[in-house]
Amino acid sequence: MLLAWLVRTGLEQWLGDRGQYLAFVIPVLASAMFLGRGPGLLAALLSIGAGLSFAPEGPLEAAAQVQLALFVLVSAGIIWMARRLDDERAQRRRHQEAAEQETVRAQAAVEELRLLLEGATRYAIFMIDPDGFVVLCVDDPGAAALAPEARARGLRVIAVGEAESADLRASSMVFEGSTSSFDVTGPDGPLGRV
Repeated sequence: MLLAWLVRTGLEQWLGDRGQYLAFVIPVLASAMFLGRGPGLLAALLSIGAGLSFAPEGPLEAAAQVQLALFVLVSAGIIWMARRLDDERAQRRRHQEAAEQETVRAQAAVEELRLLLEGATRYAIFMIDPDGFVVLCVDDPGAAALAPEARARGLRVIAVGEAESADLRASSMVFEGSTSSFDVTGPDGPLGRV
């Protein structure tokens, strides 16, 4: 504020009684933008007082009254815009925090679903008759991970897929329109084409 007054004082010989409030727009803007509505309003009031010190003595002429009214309007607009900007910043922070919380909830839901599916699949292995068997596609890491558990229960595991570890391995796949064919190889060698 003092700096603006010193600048305006330095320009007095050129400006005279014109532009009484011009130098004081910057302190109002800076106060409102960086400190808030209250300090912006205080800077505007102090600027009015400082600007009036450059007016000729006696009643304000019409031109000085217009300058004062314009400065009041400009200051009010600056303070209002600064308030809107603060509101927008606060709203953006709230949205960002809500998005981060939603991301955390989504990640927790994904983990819960993964555990649920894993538990249901493992439960299914234990529901199979001990004299039964399980067919697992070893190309799927989740299914392949079930093989040791099934074997530990004494179940016969038939591993299928394209992987070398498959008991029944598919190879030489051909896709034609809506049909497909492939060679099947078992533990003892080729079994044929399907």
